[in-house]
Amino acid sequence: MLIALSLSIFFLLGMVGLAVDVGRMYVVRNESQSFCDSAAMFAANELNGTADGVTAALNKVTWVAQDANGPLKRLEFSTRQFQNVTTTFATAWDATNWVDAVTAAGDPTNYYFVRVQTQNPVGLWFLPVLVGSTSSNVAASAVAGRSAESQMAEGLGPFAPFQLPTAGAVCTAAELADCKLDPNDRFGMVKGEWYTLRWLAGNLDPVKDLPKFCPGDRCPCMLKLANLSGAASAGYAMYGNASDIREAIVGTPPLTTPIGEGSVLDLKNGQVATEMGALNDRGLQDSDPTSNYYEDSYPEYPNQARTPHKYAGNGRRIIVTPIQSAAGAMTADKSNTVVGFAGFFLGPASDIQNSQTYREGHMSTIGACGQYLGAFTMGVPGSGGTGPGGPNVYTLRLYR
Repeated sequence: MLIALSLSIFFLLGMVGLAVDVGRMYVVRNESQSFCDSAAMFAANELNGTADGVTAALNKVTWVAQDANGPLKRLEFSTRQFQNVTTTFATAWDATNWVDAVTAAGDPTNYYFVRVQTQNPVGLWFLPVLVGSTSSNVAASAVAGRSAESQMAEGLGPFAPFQLPTAGAVCTAAELADCKLDPNDRFGMVKGEWYTLRWLAGNLDPVKDLPKFCPGDRCPCMLKLANLSGAASAGYAMYGNASDIREAIVGTPPLTTPIGEGSVLDLKNGQVATEMGALNDRGLQDSDPTSNYYEDSYPEYPNQARTPHKYAGNGRRIIVTPIQSAAGAMTADKSNTVVGFAGFFLGPASDIQNSQTYREGHMSTIGACGQYLGAFTMGVPGSGGTGPGGPNVYTLRLYR
Protein backbone atom coordinates (compact mmCIF):
# COMPACT_ATOMS: atom_id res chain seq x y z
CA MET A 1 0.00 0.00 0.00
CA LEU A 2 2.88 2.34 0.81
CA ILE A 3 4.41 1.62 -2.58
CA ALA A 4 1.04 2.20 -4.33
CA LEU A 5 0.49 5.43 -2.39
CA SER A 6 3.98 6.66 -3.27
CA LEU A 7 3.40 5.95 -6.94
CA SER A 8 0.01 7.71 -6.98
CA ILE A 9 0.94 10.77 -4.90
CA PHE A 10 1.66 12.84 -7.98
CA PHE A 11 -1.67 11.86 -9.49
CA LEU A 12 -3.50 12.80 -6.27
CA LEU A 13 -1.73 16.17 -6.05
CA GLY A 14 -2.64 16.79 -9.67
CA MET A 15 -6.30 16.15 -8.95
CA VAL A 16 -6.19 18.45 -5.90
CA GLY A 17 -4.45 21.06 -8.03
CA LEU A 18 -7.15 20.87 -10.67
CA ALA A 19 -9.86 21.20 -8.02
CA VAL A 20 -8.23 24.10 -6.13
CA ASP A 21 -5.86 25.98 -8.41
CA VAL A 22 -7.91 25.72 -11.60
CA GLY A 23 -11.01 26.65 -9.62
CA ARG A 24 -9.25 29.78 -8.34
CA MET A 25 -8.16 30.62 -11.88
CA TYR A 26 -11.78 30.42 -13.09
CA VAL A 27 -12.85 32.77 -10.28
CA VAL A 28 -10.17 35.28 -11.27
CA ARG A 29 -11.15 34.87 -14.94
CA ASN A 30 -14.77 35.75 -14.15
CA GLU A 31 -13.71 38.68 -11.96
CA SER A 32 -11.39 39.94 -14.71
CA GLN A 33 -14.12 39.70 -17.34
CA SER A 34 -16.57 41.56 -15.10
CA PHE A 35 -14.02 44.34 -14.65
CA CYS A 36 -13.28 44.61 -18.39
CA ASP A 37 -16.99 44.63 -19.31
CA SER A 38 -17.82 47.33 -16.76
CA ALA A 39 -14.76 49.47 -17.51
CA ALA A 40 -15.32 49.28 -21.29
CA MET A 41 -18.96 50.39 -21.01
CA PHE A 42 -18.13 53.27 -18.67
CA ALA A 43 -15.26 54.33 -20.93
CA ALA A 44 -17.36 54.13 -24.11
CA ASN A 45 -19.92 56.36 -22.40
CA GLU A 46 -17.31 59.17 -22.41
CA LEU A 47 -16.28 58.98 -26.06
CA ASN A 48 -17.72 62.00 -27.86
CA GLY A 49 -15.38 62.55 -30.79
CA THR A 50 -13.06 64.89 -28.84
CA ALA A 51 -9.65 64.60 -27.17
CA ASP A 52 -11.29 65.37 -23.82
CA GLY A 53 -13.60 62.40 -24.37
CA VAL A 54 -10.64 60.07 -24.89
CA THR A 55 -9.00 61.35 -21.69
CA ALA A 56 -12.25 60.95 -19.77
CA ALA A 57 -12.61 57.38 -21.06
CA LEU A 58 -9.12 56.52 -19.87
CA ASN A 59 -9.90 58.00 -16.45
CA LYS A 60 -13.10 55.95 -16.22
CA VAL A 61 -11.14 52.72 -16.51
CA THR A 62 -8.96 53.80 -13.58
CA TRP A 63 -12.09 54.83 -11.69
CA VAL A 64 -13.64 51.38 -12.07
CA ALA A 65 -10.43 49.70 -10.93
CA GLN A 66 -9.45 51.93 -8.01
CA ASP A 67 -12.14 54.30 -6.75
CA ALA A 68 -14.00 53.05 -3.69
CA ASN A 69 -16.79 55.53 -4.45
CA GLY A 70 -17.39 53.97 -7.87
CA PRO A 71 -18.22 50.44 -9.05
CA LEU A 72 -14.91 49.21 -7.58
CA LYS A 73 -13.85 45.97 -9.26
CA ARG A 74 -11.10 43.85 -7.68
CA LEU A 75 -9.92 40.27 -8.00
CA GLU A 76 -9.54 37.25 -5.73
CA PHE A 77 -12.64 38.13 -3.75
CA SER A 78 -11.75 41.86 -3.60
CA THR A 79 -8.33 41.31 -2.04
CA ARG A 80 -6.21 42.67 -4.93
CA GLN A 81 -6.36 45.42 -7.51
CA PHE A 82 -6.22 44.57 -11.20
CA GLN A 83 -2.79 44.83 -12.79
CA ASN A 84 -1.50 45.22 -16.33
CA VAL A 85 -4.61 47.08 -17.52
CA THR A 86 -4.41 48.29 -21.11
CA THR A 87 -6.95 50.65 -22.70
CA THR A 88 -6.94 51.14 -26.47
CA PHE A 89 -9.25 52.82 -28.98
CA ALA A 90 -10.46 52.21 -32.53
CA THR A 91 -12.88 53.50 -35.16
CA ALA A 92 -14.79 50.19 -35.37
CA TRP A 93 -15.52 47.45 -32.87
CA ASP A 94 -13.84 44.78 -35.00
CA ALA A 95 -10.88 46.93 -36.04
CA THR A 96 -7.46 45.33 -36.50
CA ASN A 97 -5.66 48.55 -35.58
CA TRP A 98 -6.13 49.62 -31.95
CA VAL A 99 -4.26 52.71 -30.75
CA ASP A 100 -3.37 54.18 -27.39
CA ALA A 101 -5.03 57.25 -25.85
CA VAL A 102 -2.36 59.68 -27.08
CA THR A 103 -2.81 58.60 -30.70
CA ALA A 104 -6.62 58.61 -30.45
CA ALA A 105 -6.65 62.08 -28.87
CA GLY A 106 -4.50 63.40 -31.71
CA ASP A 107 -7.36 62.87 -34.19
CA PRO A 108 -10.37 61.79 -32.10
CA THR A 109 -13.18 62.38 -34.60
CA ASN A 110 -14.25 58.77 -35.20
CA TYR A 111 -12.84 57.02 -32.14
CA TYR A 112 -16.06 55.72 -30.57
CA PHE A 113 -14.87 52.23 -29.58
CA VAL A 114 -12.76 51.19 -26.61
CA ARG A 115 -11.06 47.93 -25.64
CA VAL A 116 -10.06 47.17 -22.05
CA GLN A 117 -7.66 44.31 -21.35
CA THR A 118 -6.10 42.99 -18.17
CA GLN A 119 -3.69 40.20 -17.31
CA ASN A 120 -3.12 39.11 -13.72
CA PRO A 121 -0.92 36.43 -12.13
CA VAL A 122 -2.61 33.83 -9.93
CA GLY A 123 -0.41 31.95 -7.43
CA LEU A 124 -0.54 28.15 -7.75
CA TRP A 125 -0.61 26.04 -4.60
CA PHE A 126 -0.61 22.44 -5.83
CA LEU A 127 -0.04 22.48 -9.60
CA PRO A 128 3.65 23.54 -9.35
CA VAL A 129 4.38 19.89 -8.56
CA LEU A 130 3.20 19.03 -12.07
CA VAL A 131 3.79 22.15 -14.16
CA GLY A 132 6.92 23.47 -12.50
CA SER A 133 5.57 27.03 -12.21
CA THR A 134 4.33 28.87 -9.14
CA SER A 135 1.87 31.16 -10.95
CA SER A 136 -0.27 31.43 -14.06
CA ASN A 137 -1.48 34.54 -15.90
CA VAL A 138 -5.22 34.99 -16.37
CA ALA A 139 -6.33 37.43 -19.08
CA ALA A 140 -9.63 39.05 -20.07
CA SER A 141 -10.75 41.58 -22.67
CA ALA A 142 -13.89 43.54 -23.57
CA VAL A 143 -14.87 45.89 -26.40
CA ALA A 144 -17.64 48.49 -26.11
CA GLY A 145 -18.83 51.30 -28.34
CA ARG A 146 -21.80 52.73 -30.13
CA SER A 147 -24.20 50.90 -32.39
CA ALA A 148 -26.20 52.60 -35.15
CA GLU A 149 -29.96 52.28 -34.73
CA SER A 150 -31.96 51.91 -37.94
CA GLN A 151 -35.06 50.76 -36.03
CA MET A 152 -36.43 51.81 -32.64
CA ALA A 153 -39.11 50.26 -30.45
CA GLU A 154 -39.16 52.72 -27.54
CA GLY A 155 -37.84 56.05 -26.36
CA LEU A 156 -39.09 58.09 -29.34
CA GLY A 157 -40.69 61.48 -28.79
CA PRO A 158 -44.11 61.94 -30.47
CA PHE A 159 -42.82 64.42 -33.03
CA ALA A 160 -41.64 64.11 -36.63
CA PRO A 161 -39.68 67.14 -37.85
CA PHE A 162 -39.35 67.62 -41.59
CA GLN A 163 -36.17 66.75 -43.40
CA LEU A 164 -35.06 69.99 -45.02
CA PRO A 165 -35.53 69.51 -48.77
CA THR A 166 -33.07 70.43 -51.48
CA ALA A 167 -33.95 73.19 -53.88
CA GLY A 168 -36.26 72.01 -56.63
CA ALA A 169 -37.65 69.05 -54.71
CA VAL A 170 -40.71 70.65 -53.13
CA CYS A 171 -39.50 74.25 -52.76
CA THR A 172 -37.63 76.77 -54.86
CA ALA A 173 -34.20 78.07 -53.93
CA ALA A 174 -35.78 81.39 -52.98
CA GLU A 175 -38.23 79.69 -50.61
CA LEU A 176 -35.33 77.89 -48.92
CA ALA A 177 -33.00 80.88 -48.78
CA ASP A 178 -33.57 81.75 -45.10
CA CYS A 179 -33.43 78.16 -43.81
CA LYS A 180 -30.25 76.95 -42.13
CA LEU A 181 -29.14 74.18 -44.48
CA ASP A 182 -26.17 71.82 -44.47
CA PRO A 183 -25.98 69.92 -47.78
CA ASN A 184 -23.60 67.39 -46.20
CA ASP A 185 -26.04 66.42 -43.43
CA ARG A 186 -28.39 63.53 -44.16
CA PHE A 187 -31.35 65.62 -42.94
CA GLY A 188 -30.10 68.91 -44.37
CA MET A 189 -29.76 70.37 -40.86
CA VAL A 190 -26.94 72.37 -39.28
CA LYS A 191 -25.59 70.93 -36.05
CA GLY A 192 -26.37 73.31 -33.19
CA GLU A 193 -29.22 75.14 -34.94
CA TRP A 194 -32.73 75.27 -33.48
CA TYR A 195 -35.40 73.52 -35.58
CA THR A 196 -39.12 73.13 -35.09
CA LEU A 197 -40.30 70.02 -33.24
CA ARG A 198 -43.89 71.01 -32.54
CA TRP A 199 -45.13 72.76 -35.68
CA LEU A 200 -47.61 75.56 -35.78
CA ALA A 201 -51.11 74.66 -36.97
CA GLY A 202 -52.09 74.86 -40.65
CA ASN A 203 -53.42 77.86 -42.60
CA LEU A 204 -50.40 79.92 -41.55
CA ASP A 205 -49.84 83.50 -42.59
CA PRO A 206 -46.35 84.32 -43.91
CA VAL A 207 -46.30 87.73 -42.22
CA LYS A 208 -47.86 86.90 -38.86
CA ASP A 209 -46.83 83.28 -38.34
CA LEU A 210 -43.46 82.80 -40.05
CA PRO A 211 -41.55 84.75 -37.33
CA LYS A 212 -42.83 82.17 -34.80
CA PHE A 213 -40.94 79.36 -36.55
CA CYS A 214 -37.65 78.28 -35.00
CA PRO A 215 -34.54 79.97 -36.48
CA GLY A 216 -33.27 76.91 -38.37
CA ASP A 217 -36.40 76.46 -40.49
CA ARG A 218 -37.83 79.98 -40.48
CA CYS A 219 -38.23 80.20 -44.22
CA PRO A 220 -41.14 80.27 -46.70
CA CYS A 221 -40.47 76.66 -47.71
CA MET A 222 -41.28 75.25 -44.28
CA LEU A 223 -44.39 77.40 -43.97
CA LYS A 224 -45.43 76.07 -47.37
CA LEU A 225 -44.95 72.47 -46.17
CA ALA A 226 -46.95 73.19 -43.03
CA ASN A 227 -49.85 74.60 -45.00
CA LEU A 228 -49.80 71.86 -47.65
CA SER A 229 -50.31 69.06 -45.16
CA GLY A 230 -52.70 70.95 -42.90
CA ALA A 231 -52.93 70.37 -39.17
CA ALA A 232 -51.00 67.11 -39.46
CA SER A 233 -47.95 69.17 -40.32
CA ALA A 234 -47.77 69.93 -36.61
CA GLY A 235 -45.42 66.98 -36.63
CA TYR A 236 -47.15 64.68 -34.17
CA ALA A 237 -46.64 61.03 -34.88
CA MET A 238 -47.52 57.64 -33.44
CA TYR A 239 -49.87 58.90 -30.70
CA GLY A 240 -53.23 60.61 -31.02
CA ASN A 241 -54.74 61.19 -27.58
CA ALA A 242 -53.46 63.46 -24.84
CA SER A 243 -52.52 60.80 -22.28
CA ASP A 244 -50.47 58.76 -24.78
CA ILE A 245 -48.66 61.84 -26.07
CA ARG A 246 -47.83 62.98 -22.56
CA GLU A 247 -46.52 59.54 -21.60
CA ALA A 248 -44.39 59.47 -24.75
CA ILE A 249 -42.78 62.76 -23.73
CA VAL A 250 -42.25 62.27 -19.99
CA GLY A 251 -41.81 58.46 -20.08
CA THR A 252 -40.42 55.84 -22.46
CA PRO A 253 -43.37 53.71 -23.59
CA PRO A 254 -42.71 50.85 -26.04
CA LEU A 255 -44.23 51.11 -29.49
CA THR A 256 -46.74 48.51 -30.65
CA THR A 257 -44.82 48.28 -33.91
CA PRO A 258 -41.12 49.27 -34.08
CA ILE A 259 -40.33 52.17 -36.40
CA GLY A 260 -37.41 52.09 -38.80
CA GLU A 261 -36.12 53.84 -41.87
CA GLY A 262 -38.76 53.45 -44.55
CA SER A 263 -41.63 53.08 -42.07
CA VAL A 264 -44.74 55.10 -42.87
CA LEU A 265 -45.79 57.43 -40.06
CA ASP A 266 -49.41 58.07 -39.22
CA LEU A 267 -49.32 61.81 -38.53
CA LYS A 268 -51.66 63.28 -35.95
CA ASN A 269 -53.12 66.69 -35.19
CA GLY A 270 -51.85 66.61 -31.61
CA GLN A 271 -53.04 67.99 -28.27
CA VAL A 272 -51.16 71.26 -27.87
CA ALA A 273 -52.10 71.98 -24.24
CA THR A 274 -50.80 68.53 -23.27
CA GLU A 275 -47.61 68.68 -25.34
CA MET A 276 -46.36 72.02 -24.07
CA GLY A 277 -46.99 71.10 -20.45
CA ALA A 278 -45.37 67.68 -20.91
CA LEU A 279 -42.28 69.21 -22.55
CA ASN A 280 -41.99 71.55 -19.60
CA ASP A 281 -42.28 68.63 -17.16
CA ARG A 282 -39.61 66.68 -19.05
CA GLY A 283 -37.32 69.68 -18.78
CA LEU A 284 -37.90 69.81 -15.04
CA GLN A 285 -36.88 66.12 -14.80
CA ASP A 286 -33.40 67.18 -15.86
CA SER A 287 -30.68 68.01 -13.34
CA ASP A 288 -29.91 71.06 -15.52
CA PRO A 289 -33.25 72.64 -16.48
CA THR A 290 -31.91 76.16 -17.16
CA SER A 291 -28.96 76.19 -19.60
CA ASN A 292 -30.14 77.32 -23.02
CA TYR A 293 -27.53 75.83 -25.34
CA TYR A 294 -25.94 72.39 -25.62
CA GLU A 295 -22.32 73.17 -26.48
CA ASP A 296 -20.28 76.36 -26.11
CA SER A 297 -20.15 76.83 -29.88
CA TYR A 298 -23.93 76.47 -30.29
CA PRO A 299 -26.36 79.42 -30.31
CA GLU A 300 -28.61 80.06 -27.33
CA TYR A 301 -32.33 79.33 -27.22
CA PRO A 302 -34.28 81.78 -29.45
CA ASN A 303 -34.75 85.25 -27.97
CA GLN A 304 -33.04 84.35 -24.67
CA ALA A 305 -29.95 85.79 -23.01
CA ARG A 306 -26.95 83.47 -23.19
CA THR A 307 -26.46 81.62 -19.91
CA PRO A 308 -22.96 81.32 -18.46
CA HIS A 309 -22.70 77.59 -18.96
CA LYS A 310 -23.38 74.90 -21.54
CA TYR A 311 -25.65 71.96 -20.81
CA ALA A 312 -24.49 69.64 -18.00
CA GLY A 313 -27.59 67.63 -17.11
CA ASN A 314 -28.70 64.02 -16.91
CA GLY A 315 -29.99 63.76 -20.50
CA ARG A 316 -33.72 64.26 -19.95
CA ARG A 317 -33.72 67.42 -22.05
CA ILE A 318 -32.54 65.42 -25.04
CA ILE A 319 -35.30 63.89 -27.13
CA VAL A 320 -35.03 61.48 -30.06
CA THR A 321 -37.55 61.72 -32.89
CA PRO A 322 -38.09 60.18 -36.32
CA ILE A 323 -37.47 62.54 -39.23
CA GLN A 324 -40.11 62.61 -41.95
CA SER A 325 -39.50 63.12 -45.64
CA ALA A 326 -40.45 66.57 -46.88
CA ALA A 327 -42.07 64.95 -49.92
CA GLY A 328 -44.89 63.65 -47.74
CA ALA A 329 -46.21 67.14 -47.22
CA MET A 330 -47.44 66.98 -50.79
CA THR A 331 -49.88 64.18 -49.95
CA ALA A 332 -53.29 64.49 -48.31
CA ASP A 333 -53.47 61.19 -46.37
CA LYS A 334 -51.62 62.41 -43.22
CA SER A 335 -48.83 59.90 -43.64
CA ASN A 336 -45.16 60.15 -44.44
CA THR A 337 -41.99 58.11 -44.68
CA VAL A 338 -39.30 57.95 -41.99
CA VAL A 339 -35.86 58.84 -43.37
CA GLY A 340 -33.98 58.40 -40.08
CA PHE A 341 -33.78 59.46 -36.44
CA ALA A 342 -32.25 62.51 -34.79
CA GLY A 343 -31.47 63.80 -31.32
CA PHE A 344 -32.61 67.28 -30.25
CA PHE A 345 -31.80 69.33 -27.16
CA LEU A 346 -34.91 70.94 -25.63
CA GLY A 347 -34.95 74.56 -24.56
CA PRO A 348 -35.04 75.58 -20.89
CA ALA A 349 -38.13 74.32 -19.09
CA SER A 350 -39.27 77.79 -18.06
CA ASP A 351 -38.94 79.07 -21.62
CA ILE A 352 -41.17 76.30 -22.95
CA GLN A 353 -43.79 76.79 -20.26
CA ASN A 354 -43.64 80.58 -20.11
CA SER A 355 -43.14 81.49 -23.75
CA GLN A 356 -44.97 84.61 -24.83
CA THR A 357 -47.54 82.72 -26.88
CA TYR A 358 -48.12 80.26 -24.05
CA ARG A 359 -48.77 82.98 -21.47
CA GLU A 360 -51.12 84.75 -23.83
CA GLY A 361 -53.09 81.54 -24.31
CA HIS A 362 -52.76 81.27 -28.09
CA MET A 363 -52.59 77.51 -27.84
CA SER A 364 -52.97 76.81 -31.56
CA THR A 365 -49.92 78.81 -32.60
CA ILE A 366 -47.28 77.44 -30.23
CA GLY A 367 -44.11 75.95 -31.65
CA ALA A 368 -41.42 74.04 -29.75
CA CYS A 369 -37.76 74.27 -30.75
CA GLY A 370 -35.02 71.65 -30.46
CA GLN A 371 -31.29 72.13 -30.99
CA TYR A 372 -30.09 69.62 -33.60
CA LEU A 373 -27.29 67.43 -32.25
CA GLY A 374 -26.10 65.72 -35.41
CA ALA A 375 -24.82 62.19 -34.79
CA PHE A 376 -25.91 61.36 -31.25
CA THR A 377 -25.52 58.48 -28.81
CA MET A 378 -28.51 58.08 -26.50
CA GLY A 379 -27.64 58.48 -22.85
CA VAL A 380 -24.29 60.08 -23.63
CA PRO A 381 -24.41 63.90 -23.22
CA GLY A 382 -21.95 65.65 -25.49
CA SER A 383 -21.78 62.79 -27.98
CA GLY A 384 -22.54 64.84 -31.08
CA GLY A 385 -20.14 64.24 -33.94
CA THR A 386 -19.89 63.17 -37.55
CA GLY A 387 -19.62 59.47 -36.71
CA PRO A 388 -19.08 56.55 -39.07
CA GLY A 389 -22.14 57.18 -41.24
CA GLY A 390 -25.47 55.39 -40.98
CA PRO A 391 -28.37 56.63 -38.87
CA ASN A 392 -27.82 59.67 -36.69
CA VAL A 393 -28.88 57.93 -33.49
CA TYR A 394 -26.75 55.38 -31.68
CA THR A 395 -26.89 53.27 -28.52
CA LEU A 396 -24.02 51.90 -26.44
CA ARG A 397 -23.40 48.17 -26.50
CA LEU A 398 -20.84 45.64 -25.34
CA TYR A 399 -19.55 43.94 -28.46
CA ARG A 400 -17.35 41.29 -26.87
